[in-house]
Amino acid sequence: MPPTLRAKLTRNTAATYGSTFLQMAIGFLLTPFLLHKLGNTYYGIWELIGSVIGYFLLLDLGLSAALSKYVAEYHAQHRDSELSMLCGTVFAVYLVLGVIAFVLVLVFSPWFAQVFHIPPQDVKIATWVFVLSGFEFFILLPTSLFNAILVGYQRIDQLAFAGSLALLIDTGLTVLVLSLGFSLVAVAIVSITTTINLALLRLFFIKRSAPDLRFSPFLFHKEVARSIFGYSIAVFGVQLASMVLFRSDNVILGLFYPVSIIATYAVTIKLANILRQLSFPLGTALFPAYAEMHGIKDEARLRRLFLEGTKGMNLMGIMISVFIIIAGIDVLVLWVGPEYRRQGPVLYTMVIFAYLFAVASVSSRYLIGTGQARARAYIAIPDLLANLTLCILFTYLWGQFGVALGNLVSLFMVECLIMIPFSCRKLGIPLKQYFEASLLPALWPALLMSAYLIIFRLTLPITNWPIAFFSFGSSTLVFGTAFLVFVASQKERRTYWLAIRDLFHLNPDSEL
Repeated sequence: MPPTLRAKLTRNTAATYGSTFLQMAIGFLLTPFLLHKLGNTYYGIWELIGSVIGYFLLLDLGLSAALSKYVAEYHAQHRDSELSMLCGTVFAVYLVLGVIAFVLVLVFSPWFAQVFHIPPQDVKIATWVFVLSGFEFFILLPTSLFNAILVGYQRIDQLAFAGSLALLIDTGLTVLVLSLGFSLVAVAIVSITTTINLALLRLFFIKRSAPDLRFSPFLFHKEVARSIFGYSIAVFGVQLASMVLFRSDNVILGLFYPVSIIATYAVTIKLANILRQLSFPLGTALFPAYAEMHGIKDEARLRRLFLEGTKGMNLMGIMISVFIIIAGIDVLVLWVGPEYRRQGPVLYTMVIFAYLFAVASVSSRYLIGTGQARARAYIAIPDLLANLTLCILFTYLWGQFGVALGNLVSLFMVECLIMIPFSCRKLGIPLKQYFEASLLPALWPALLMSAYLIIFRLTLPITNWPIAFFSFGSSTLVFGTAFLVFVASQKERRTYWLAIRDLFHLNPDSEL
Protein backbone atom coordinates (compact mmCIF):
# COMPACT_ATOMS: atom_id res chain seq x y z
CA MET A 1 0.00 0.00 0.00
CA PRO A 2 1.49 3.40 -0.97
CA PRO A 3 2.17 5.84 1.90
CA THR A 4 -0.47 8.29 0.62
CA LEU A 5 -3.28 5.74 0.69
CA ARG A 6 -2.08 4.17 3.95
CA ALA A 7 -2.02 7.58 5.64
CA LYS A 8 -5.53 8.41 4.44
CA LEU A 9 -6.99 5.10 5.58
CA THR A 10 -5.25 5.29 8.97
CA ARG A 11 -6.30 8.88 9.58
CA ASN A 12 -9.89 8.37 8.45
CA THR A 13 -10.42 5.09 10.32
CA ALA A 14 -8.96 6.41 13.57
CA ALA A 15 -10.98 9.64 13.39
CA THR A 16 -14.22 7.84 12.65
CA TYR A 17 -13.70 5.35 15.48
CA GLY A 18 -13.02 8.23 17.85
CA SER A 19 -16.25 9.91 16.76
CA THR A 20 -18.17 6.64 17.11
CA PHE A 21 -16.90 6.03 20.65
CA LEU A 22 -17.87 9.59 21.58
CA GLN A 23 -21.39 9.11 20.22
CA MET A 24 -21.79 5.83 22.11
CA ALA A 25 -20.55 7.37 25.38
CA ILE A 26 -22.76 10.46 25.12
CA GLY A 27 -25.78 8.35 24.18
CA PHE A 28 -25.18 6.11 27.20
CA LEU A 29 -24.88 9.05 29.60
CA LEU A 30 -27.46 11.43 28.10
CA THR A 31 -30.39 9.00 27.89
CA PRO A 32 -31.07 8.84 31.68
CA PHE A 33 -30.84 12.66 31.89
CA LEU A 34 -33.37 13.14 29.09
CA LEU A 35 -35.72 10.60 30.64
CA HIS A 36 -35.51 12.40 33.99
CA LYS A 37 -35.95 15.93 32.62
CA LEU A 38 -38.51 15.25 29.87
CA GLY A 39 -40.42 12.37 31.41
CA ASN A 40 -41.54 9.24 29.59
CA THR A 41 -44.18 10.99 27.47
CA TYR A 42 -42.04 13.81 26.07
CA TYR A 43 -39.04 11.52 25.65
CA GLY A 44 -41.26 9.10 23.75
CA ILE A 45 -42.53 11.94 21.54
CA TRP A 46 -38.93 13.02 20.82
CA GLU A 47 -37.88 9.49 19.86
CA LEU A 48 -41.03 8.97 17.79
CA ILE A 49 -40.52 12.19 15.82
CA GLY A 50 -36.88 11.25 15.24
CA SER A 51 -37.95 7.88 13.84
CA VAL A 52 -40.61 9.40 11.56
CA ILE A 53 -38.31 12.13 10.24
CA GLY A 54 -35.63 9.47 9.79
CA TYR A 55 -37.68 7.85 7.04
CA PHE A 56 -37.39 11.09 5.06
CA LEU A 57 -33.72 10.15 4.59
CA LEU A 58 -34.98 7.98 1.76
CA LEU A 59 -35.43 11.26 -0.17
CA ASP A 60 -31.63 11.27 -0.45
CA LEU A 61 -32.29 8.76 -3.26
CA GLY A 62 -28.77 7.38 -2.94
CA LEU A 63 -27.26 10.69 -4.09
CA SER A 64 -24.89 11.03 -1.13
CA ALA A 65 -23.13 7.70 -1.75
CA ALA A 66 -23.09 8.30 -5.51
CA LEU A 67 -21.63 11.78 -5.09
CA SER A 68 -18.90 10.50 -2.74
CA LYS A 69 -17.93 7.91 -5.34
CA TYR A 70 -17.79 10.38 -8.23
CA VAL A 71 -15.97 13.04 -6.20
CA ALA A 72 -13.26 10.51 -5.30
CA GLU A 73 -12.92 9.42 -8.93
CA TYR A 74 -12.97 12.92 -10.46
CA HIS A 75 -10.51 14.22 -7.87
CA ALA A 76 -8.11 11.34 -8.58
CA GLN A 77 -8.44 12.05 -12.32
CA HIS A 78 -8.05 15.86 -11.87
CA ARG A 79 -11.40 16.60 -13.56
CA ASP A 80 -11.96 19.79 -11.55
CA SER A 81 -14.41 21.61 -13.83
CA GLU A 82 -16.65 18.53 -14.12
CA LEU A 83 -16.45 18.11 -10.35
CA SER A 84 -17.89 21.58 -9.74
CA MET A 85 -20.71 20.93 -12.20
CA LEU A 86 -21.44 17.61 -10.51
CA CYS A 87 -21.63 19.18 -7.03
CA GLY A 88 -23.75 22.09 -8.27
CA THR A 89 -26.17 19.71 -9.93
CA VAL A 90 -26.58 17.57 -6.82
CA PHE A 91 -26.97 20.69 -4.64
CA ALA A 92 -29.83 21.92 -6.84
CA VAL A 93 -31.55 18.53 -6.62
CA TYR A 94 -31.09 18.45 -2.84
CA LEU A 95 -32.71 21.88 -2.49
CA VAL A 96 -35.78 20.68 -4.39
CA LEU A 97 -35.97 17.48 -2.34
CA GLY A 98 -35.59 19.47 0.90
CA VAL A 99 -38.51 21.69 -0.02
CA ILE A 100 -40.62 18.63 -0.87
CA ALA A 101 -39.79 17.08 2.51
CA PHE A 102 -40.74 20.22 4.44
CA VAL A 103 -44.01 20.58 2.52
CA LEU A 104 -44.86 16.96 3.36
CA VAL A 105 -44.17 17.69 7.04
CA LEU A 106 -46.45 20.75 6.97
CA VAL A 107 -49.22 18.80 5.24
CA PHE A 108 -48.99 15.87 7.66
CA SER A 109 -48.49 17.91 10.86
CA PRO A 110 -52.23 18.46 11.63
CA TRP A 111 -52.73 14.68 11.72
CA PHE A 112 -49.46 13.71 13.40
CA ALA A 113 -50.80 13.70 16.95
CA GLN A 114 -53.95 11.84 15.93
CA VAL A 115 -52.17 9.11 14.00
CA PHE A 116 -49.74 8.37 16.84
CA HIS A 117 -52.24 8.77 19.69
CA ILE A 118 -50.52 11.73 21.40
CA PRO A 119 -52.27 12.70 24.70
CA PRO A 120 -54.54 15.77 24.18
CA GLN A 121 -52.58 18.00 26.56
CA ASP A 122 -49.37 17.33 24.58
CA VAL A 123 -50.73 17.74 21.04
CA LYS A 124 -49.59 21.37 20.62
CA ILE A 125 -45.99 20.73 21.72
CA ALA A 126 -45.76 17.51 19.69
CA THR A 127 -47.00 19.29 16.56
CA TRP A 128 -44.56 22.19 17.00
CA VAL A 129 -41.62 19.85 17.56
CA PHE A 130 -42.61 17.82 14.49
CA VAL A 131 -42.68 20.95 12.32
CA LEU A 132 -39.36 22.19 13.73
CA SER A 133 -37.79 18.78 13.07
CA GLY A 134 -39.10 18.97 9.50
CA PHE A 135 -37.47 22.38 9.12
CA GLU A 136 -34.22 20.93 10.44
CA PHE A 137 -34.40 18.20 7.81
CA PHE A 138 -34.93 20.90 5.14
CA ILE A 139 -31.52 22.27 6.23
CA LEU A 140 -29.92 18.86 6.75
CA LEU A 141 -30.65 17.35 3.32
CA PRO A 142 -29.07 20.03 1.07
CA THR A 143 -26.08 20.46 3.38
CA SER A 144 -25.46 16.71 3.35
CA LEU A 145 -23.72 17.64 0.09
CA PHE A 146 -20.81 18.86 2.25
CA ASN A 147 -20.67 15.47 3.96
CA ALA A 148 -20.45 13.62 0.63
CA ILE A 149 -17.75 15.97 -0.70
CA LEU A 150 -15.51 15.46 2.34
CA VAL A 151 -15.95 11.67 2.08
CA GLY A 152 -15.03 11.83 -1.61
CA TYR A 153 -11.90 13.86 -0.84
CA GLN A 154 -11.05 11.26 1.82
CA ARG A 155 -11.12 13.90 4.56
CA ILE A 156 -13.32 11.79 6.79
CA ASP A 157 -11.16 12.92 9.71
CA GLN A 158 -12.42 16.48 9.21
CA LEU A 159 -15.95 15.16 8.87
CA ALA A 160 -15.61 13.21 12.13
CA PHE A 161 -14.12 16.21 13.92
CA ALA A 162 -16.98 18.45 12.79
CA GLY A 163 -19.56 15.87 13.84
CA SER A 164 -17.94 15.33 17.24
CA LEU A 165 -17.72 19.06 17.93
CA ALA A 166 -21.35 19.56 16.90
CA LEU A 167 -22.40 16.64 19.11
CA LEU A 168 -20.63 18.13 22.12
CA ILE A 169 -22.22 21.54 21.48
CA ASP A 170 -25.66 19.99 21.02
CA THR A 171 -25.29 17.94 24.20
CA GLY A 172 -24.11 20.92 26.24
CA LEU A 173 -26.90 23.21 25.02
CA THR A 174 -29.52 20.49 25.53
CA VAL A 175 -28.40 19.92 29.12
CA LEU A 176 -28.39 23.69 29.69
CA VAL A 177 -31.89 24.44 28.35
CA LEU A 178 -33.46 21.48 30.15
CA SER A 179 -31.67 22.35 33.40
CA LEU A 180 -33.10 25.89 33.10
CA GLY A 181 -36.61 24.45 32.84
CA PHE A 182 -37.29 24.91 29.10
CA SER A 183 -39.53 22.47 27.20
CA LEU A 184 -39.07 20.01 24.35
CA VAL A 185 -39.53 22.83 21.84
CA ALA A 186 -36.28 24.37 23.10
CA VAL A 187 -34.50 21.04 22.54
CA ALA A 188 -35.73 21.04 18.92
CA ILE A 189 -34.46 24.62 18.43
CA VAL A 190 -31.08 23.61 19.87
CA SER A 191 -30.96 20.74 17.37
CA ILE A 192 -31.64 23.14 14.47
CA THR A 193 -28.89 25.49 15.66
CA THR A 194 -26.43 22.61 15.89
CA THR A 195 -27.30 21.42 12.37
CA ILE A 196 -26.59 24.90 10.96
CA ASN A 197 -23.28 25.15 12.81
CA LEU A 198 -22.29 21.67 11.63
CA ALA A 199 -22.99 22.63 8.02
CA LEU A 200 -20.89 25.80 8.34
CA LEU A 201 -17.99 23.89 9.89
CA ARG A 202 -18.06 21.29 7.10
CA LEU A 203 -18.16 24.10 4.53
CA PHE A 204 -15.08 25.62 6.17
CA PHE A 205 -13.20 22.34 5.82
CA ILE A 206 -14.23 22.00 2.17
CA LYS A 207 -12.88 25.47 1.42
CA ARG A 208 -9.57 24.42 2.98
CA SER A 209 -9.32 21.10 1.10
CA ALA A 210 -10.76 22.30 -2.22
CA PRO A 211 -10.67 26.12 -2.41
CA ASP A 212 -11.55 26.16 -6.12
CA LEU A 213 -14.53 23.81 -5.85
CA ARG A 214 -17.89 25.39 -6.63
CA PHE A 215 -21.32 23.94 -5.88
CA SER A 216 -23.75 26.66 -6.85
CA PRO A 217 -27.21 25.32 -7.83
CA PHE A 218 -26.93 27.49 -10.95
CA LEU A 219 -24.36 24.98 -12.21
CA PHE A 220 -27.17 22.44 -12.62
CA HIS A 221 -26.76 20.38 -15.79
CA LYS A 222 -29.44 18.02 -17.04
CA GLU A 223 -27.05 15.42 -18.47
CA VAL A 224 -25.02 15.31 -15.25
CA ALA A 225 -28.23 14.83 -13.26
CA ARG A 226 -29.32 12.01 -15.55
CA SER A 227 -25.92 10.34 -15.23
CA ILE A 228 -25.70 10.47 -11.43
CA PHE A 229 -29.35 9.47 -11.00
CA GLY A 230 -28.71 6.39 -13.10
CA TYR A 231 -26.20 5.32 -10.47
CA SER A 232 -27.83 6.70 -7.33
CA ILE A 233 -31.16 4.96 -7.92
CA ALA A 234 -29.40 1.60 -7.68
CA VAL A 235 -27.77 2.77 -4.42
CA PHE A 236 -31.21 3.90 -3.25
CA GLY A 237 -32.50 0.36 -3.80
CA VAL A 238 -29.75 -0.99 -1.54
CA GLN A 239 -30.48 1.66 1.11
CA LEU A 240 -34.20 0.97 0.98
CA ALA A 241 -33.64 -2.76 1.44
CA SER A 242 -31.23 -2.10 4.33
CA MET A 243 -33.72 0.19 6.07
CA VAL A 244 -36.48 -2.40 5.79
CA LEU A 245 -34.15 -5.17 6.99
CA PHE A 246 -33.07 -3.36 10.14
CA ARG A 247 -36.42 -1.78 11.02
CA SER A 248 -38.79 -4.70 10.44
CA ASP A 249 -37.97 -6.91 13.45
CA ASN A 250 -40.14 -5.04 15.94
CA VAL A 251 -43.02 -4.74 13.47
CA ILE A 252 -42.99 -8.49 12.78
CA LEU A 253 -42.86 -9.30 16.50
CA GLY A 254 -45.77 -6.93 17.05
CA LEU A 255 -47.91 -8.95 14.65
CA PHE A 256 -47.78 -12.00 16.91
CA TYR A 257 -46.77 -11.00 20.45
CA PRO A 258 -47.35 -8.35 23.17
CA VAL A 259 -45.38 -5.09 23.26
CA SER A 260 -43.36 -6.31 26.26
CA ILE A 261 -41.77 -8.94 24.00
CA ILE A 262 -40.67 -6.21 21.61
CA ALA A 263 -39.03 -4.25 24.43
CA THR A 264 -37.10 -7.32 25.62
CA TYR A 265 -35.91 -8.09 22.09
CA ALA A 266 -34.89 -4.48 21.38
CA VAL A 267 -32.79 -4.21 24.55
CA THR A 268 -31.09 -7.57 23.91
CA ILE A 269 -29.97 -6.76 20.37
CA LYS A 270 -28.53 -3.40 21.44
CA LEU A 271 -25.54 -5.34 22.77
CA ALA A 272 -25.12 -7.22 19.49
CA ASN A 273 -25.49 -3.99 17.52
CA ILE A 274 -22.31 -2.68 19.11
CA LEU A 275 -20.48 -4.80 16.54
CA ARG A 276 -22.42 -3.15 13.71
CA GLN A 277 -21.63 0.30 15.09
CA LEU A 278 -17.94 -0.48 15.33
CA SER A 279 -17.80 -1.94 11.82
CA PHE A 280 -19.20 1.22 10.26
CA PRO A 281 -16.10 3.46 10.60
CA LEU A 282 -13.79 1.03 8.81
CA GLY A 283 -16.33 0.58 6.01
CA THR A 284 -16.68 4.36 5.72
CA ALA A 285 -12.94 4.75 5.27
CA LEU A 286 -12.74 1.95 2.68
CA PHE A 287 -15.52 3.30 0.45
CA PRO A 288 -13.76 6.36 -1.05
CA ALA A 289 -10.49 4.41 -1.22
CA TYR A 290 -12.24 1.84 -3.45
CA ALA A 291 -13.57 4.64 -5.62
CA GLU A 292 -10.14 6.27 -5.92
CA MET A 293 -8.39 3.02 -6.91
CA HIS A 294 -11.20 2.31 -9.39
CA GLY A 295 -10.90 5.83 -10.81
CA ILE A 296 -7.19 5.44 -11.57
CA LYS A 297 -7.73 1.80 -12.65
CA ASP A 298 -5.25 0.37 -10.16
CA GLU A 299 -6.71 -3.14 -10.06
CA ALA A 300 -3.79 -4.70 -8.15
CA ARG A 301 -4.10 -2.32 -5.23
CA LEU A 302 -7.88 -2.57 -5.37
CA ARG A 303 -7.63 -6.35 -4.85
CA ARG A 304 -5.16 -5.87 -2.01
CA LEU A 305 -7.37 -3.23 -0.40
CA PHE A 306 -10.36 -5.58 -0.62
CA LEU A 307 -8.48 -8.45 1.04
CA GLU A 308 -6.87 -6.29 3.72
CA GLY A 309 -10.15 -4.48 4.40
CA THR A 310 -11.95 -7.78 4.84
CA LYS A 311 -9.18 -9.07 7.11
CA GLY A 312 -9.36 -5.95 9.28
CA MET A 313 -13.15 -6.21 9.53
CA ASN A 314 -12.91 -9.93 10.28
CA LEU A 315 -10.33 -9.45 13.04
CA MET A 316 -12.41 -6.77 14.74
CA GLY A 317 -15.65 -8.73 14.27
CA ILE A 318 -14.26 -11.98 15.65
CA MET A 319 -12.71 -10.21 18.63
CA ILE A 320 -15.97 -8.51 19.68
CA SER A 321 -18.09 -11.58 18.84
CA VAL A 322 -15.98 -13.84 21.05
CA PHE A 323 -16.35 -11.47 23.99
CA ILE A 324 -20.13 -11.10 23.62
CA ILE A 325 -20.71 -14.83 23.12
CA ILE A 326 -18.69 -15.78 26.22
CA ALA A 327 -19.38 -12.80 28.52
CA GLY A 328 -22.33 -11.04 26.87
CA ILE A 329 -25.04 -12.47 29.12
CA ASP A 330 -23.12 -11.34 32.20
CA VAL A 331 -22.88 -7.83 30.74
CA LEU A 332 -26.57 -7.86 29.76
CA VAL A 333 -27.65 -8.86 33.27
CA LEU A 334 -25.36 -6.24 34.78
CA TRP A 335 -26.78 -3.58 32.45
CA VAL A 336 -30.55 -4.21 32.57
CA GLY A 337 -31.28 -6.93 35.13
CA PRO A 338 -31.31 -10.68 35.88
CA GLU A 339 -34.53 -11.26 33.91
CA TYR A 340 -32.43 -11.04 30.73
CA ARG A 341 -30.32 -14.07 31.57
CA ARG A 342 -32.61 -16.22 29.41
CA GLN A 343 -31.96 -14.07 26.33
CA GLY A 344 -28.85 -16.04 25.35
CA PRO A 345 -30.23 -17.67 22.17
CA VAL A 346 -31.39 -14.31 20.79
CA LEU A 347 -28.13 -12.56 21.74
CA TYR A 348 -25.85 -15.24 20.31
CA THR A 349 -27.81 -15.46 17.06
CA MET A 350 -27.76 -11.69 16.53
CA VAL A 351 -24.04 -11.50 17.35
CA ILE A 352 -23.29 -14.00 14.58
CA PHE A 353 -25.62 -12.02 12.30
CA ALA A 354 -23.78 -8.78 13.12
CA TYR A 355 -20.41 -10.44 12.49
CA LEU A 356 -21.43 -11.81 9.09
CA PHE A 357 -22.99 -8.45 8.19
CA ALA A 358 -19.74 -6.66 9.05
CA VAL A 359 -17.62 -8.99 6.91
CA ALA A 360 -20.09 -8.89 4.00
CA SER A 361 -20.30 -5.08 4.19
CA VAL A 362 -16.76 -4.87 2.76
CA SER A 363 -18.00 -6.56 -0.42
CA SER A 364 -21.08 -4.34 -0.48
CA ARG A 365 -19.02 -1.15 -0.27
CA TYR A 366 -16.62 -2.46 -2.91
CA LEU A 367 -19.48 -2.99 -5.37
CA ILE A 368 -21.02 0.42 -4.74
CA GLY A 369 -17.69 2.23 -4.66
CA THR A 370 -16.55 0.78 -8.00
CA GLY A 371 -19.69 1.57 -9.99
CA GLN A 372 -21.43 -1.79 -9.58
CA ALA A 373 -24.36 -0.51 -7.51
CA ARG A 374 -26.90 -2.03 -9.89
CA ALA A 375 -25.49 -5.50 -9.27
CA ARG A 376 -25.57 -4.81 -5.51
CA ALA A 377 -29.22 -3.73 -5.82
CA TYR A 378 -30.09 -6.97 -7.64
CA ILE A 379 -28.52 -8.92 -4.77
CA ALA A 380 -30.51 -6.83 -2.26
CA ILE A 381 -33.85 -7.95 -3.74
CA PRO A 382 -33.59 -11.67 -2.81
CA ASP A 383 -32.00 -10.61 0.48
CA LEU A 384 -35.06 -8.52 1.31
CA LEU A 385 -37.55 -11.20 0.22
CA ALA A 386 -35.74 -13.99 2.06
CA ASN A 387 -35.43 -11.90 5.20
CA LEU A 388 -39.10 -10.94 5.40
CA THR A 389 -40.30 -14.48 4.54
CA LEU A 390 -38.05 -16.29 7.01
CA CYS A 391 -38.51 -13.73 9.80
CA ILE A 392 -42.32 -13.93 9.60
CA LEU A 393 -42.31 -17.73 9.45
CA PHE A 394 -39.72 -18.25 12.20
CA THR A 395 -41.26 -15.58 14.43
CA TYR A 396 -44.60 -17.39 14.24
CA LEU A 397 -42.86 -20.62 15.25
CA TRP A 398 -40.23 -19.48 17.79
CA GLY A 399 -40.90 -15.86 18.80
CA GLN A 400 -37.89 -13.63 19.50
CA PHE A 401 -35.40 -16.35 18.63
CA GLY A 402 -37.27 -16.92 15.37
CA VAL A 403 -36.93 -13.35 14.13
CA ALA A 404 -33.21 -13.38 15.05
CA LEU A 405 -32.73 -16.69 13.25
CA GLY A 406 -34.59 -15.40 10.19
CA ASN A 407 -32.16 -12.48 9.98
CA LEU A 408 -29.14 -14.76 10.28
CA VAL A 409 -30.24 -17.41 7.78
CA SER A 410 -31.31 -14.90 5.10
CA LEU A 411 -28.07 -12.94 5.43
CA PHE A 412 -25.94 -16.08 5.16
CA MET A 413 -27.90 -17.41 2.17
CA VAL A 414 -27.71 -14.24 0.09
CA GLU A 415 -24.86 -11.97 1.15
CA CYS A 416 -22.37 -14.65 2.23
CA LEU A 417 -23.11 -17.30 -0.42
CA ILE A 418 -23.88 -14.93 -3.32
CA MET A 419 -22.48 -11.42 -2.83
CA ILE A 420 -19.04 -12.29 -1.45
CA PRO A 421 -18.27 -14.91 -4.17
CA PHE A 422 -19.59 -12.46 -6.79
CA SER A 423 -17.22 -9.74 -5.54
CA CYS A 424 -14.28 -12.14 -5.49
CA ARG A 425 -15.02 -13.22 -9.05
CA LYS A 426 -15.17 -9.59 -10.20
CA LEU A 427 -11.77 -8.95 -8.62
CA GLY A 428 -10.24 -12.19 -9.85
CA ILE A 429 -9.65 -13.51 -6.33
CA PRO A 430 -10.11 -17.27 -5.77
CA LEU A 431 -12.31 -18.10 -2.80
CA LYS A 432 -9.49 -20.13 -1.27
CA GLN A 433 -7.23 -17.08 -1.33
CA TYR A 434 -10.04 -14.94 0.11
CA PHE A 435 -10.49 -17.38 2.98
CA GLU A 436 -6.79 -17.85 3.71
CA ALA A 437 -5.81 -14.17 3.41
CA SER A 438 -8.83 -12.51 5.04
CA LEU A 439 -10.63 -14.95 7.36
CA LEU A 440 -8.14 -17.55 8.56
CA PRO A 441 -5.75 -15.09 10.33
CA ALA A 442 -8.30 -14.57 13.12
CA LEU A 443 -8.51 -18.26 14.07
CA TRP A 444 -5.62 -18.61 16.56
CA PRO A 445 -6.16 -15.23 18.25
CA ALA A 446 -9.85 -16.12 18.67
CA LEU A 447 -9.05 -19.48 20.26
CA LEU A 448 -6.55 -17.95 22.71
CA MET A 449 -8.95 -15.14 23.59
CA SER A 450 -11.76 -17.66 24.17
CA ALA A 451 -9.61 -19.73 26.51
CA TYR A 452 -8.54 -16.61 28.42
CA LEU A 453 -12.13 -15.38 28.83
CA ILE A 454 -13.40 -18.76 30.03
CA ILE A 455 -10.65 -18.96 32.65
CA PHE A 456 -11.24 -15.31 33.60
CA ARG A 457 -14.98 -15.86 34.20
CA LEU A 458 -14.31 -18.98 36.28
CA THR A 459 -11.73 -17.13 38.36
CA LEU A 460 -13.38 -13.70 38.60
CA PRO A 461 -17.13 -13.60 37.75
CA ILE A 462 -18.31 -10.43 36.00
CA THR A 463 -20.45 -8.88 38.73
CA ASN A 464 -19.69 -5.16 38.34
CA TRP A 465 -18.63 -2.67 35.67
CA PRO A 466 -14.93 -2.40 36.58
CA ILE A 467 -14.57 -6.17 36.20
CA ALA A 468 -16.56 -6.07 32.94
CA PHE A 469 -14.35 -3.36 31.45
CA PHE A 470 -11.19 -5.06 32.64
CA SER A 471 -12.27 -8.40 31.15
CA PHE A 472 -12.98 -6.76 27.80
CA GLY A 473 -9.76 -4.76 27.77
CA SER A 474 -7.51 -7.61 28.85
CA SER A 475 -9.12 -10.13 26.47
CA THR A 476 -8.76 -7.79 23.49
CA LEU A 477 -5.12 -7.31 24.48
CA VAL A 478 -4.69 -11.10 24.43
CA PHE A 479 -6.30 -11.21 20.97
CA GLY A 480 -4.12 -8.42 19.57
CA THR A 481 -0.92 -9.81 21.06
CA ALA A 482 -1.68 -13.29 19.73
CA PHE A 483 -2.25 -11.90 16.26
CA LEU A 484 0.96 -9.86 16.21
CA VAL A 485 3.12 -12.64 17.69
CA PHE A 486 1.74 -15.79 16.05
CA VAL A 487 -0.02 -14.66 12.86
CA ALA A 488 1.23 -11.33 11.49
CA SER A 489 4.33 -11.39 9.31
CA GLN A 490 7.24 -9.03 9.82
CA LYS A 491 6.03 -7.02 6.84
CA GLU A 492 2.57 -6.70 8.37
CA ARG A 493 3.97 -5.61 11.72
CA ARG A 494 6.00 -2.97 9.92
CA THR A 495 2.88 -1.83 8.07
CA TYR A 496 1.00 -1.41 11.36
CA TRP A 497 3.91 0.54 12.79
CA LEU A 498 3.91 2.82 9.76
CA ALA A 499 0.15 3.28 10.18
CA ILE A 500 0.68 4.37 13.79
CA ARG A 501 3.41 6.74 12.66
CA ASP A 502 1.09 8.15 10.00
CA LEU A 503 -1.60 8.66 12.61
CA PHE A 504 0.56 10.83 14.82
CA HIS A 505 2.63 12.45 12.07
CA LEU A 506 0.02 13.09 9.41
CA ASN A 507 1.48 13.56 5.98
CA PRO A 508 -1.24 12.60 3.49
CA ASP A 509 0.58 14.15 0.54
CA SER A 510 3.74 12.04 0.84
CA GLU A 511 4.77 10.08 -2.22
CA LEU A 512 6.41 6.72 -2.81
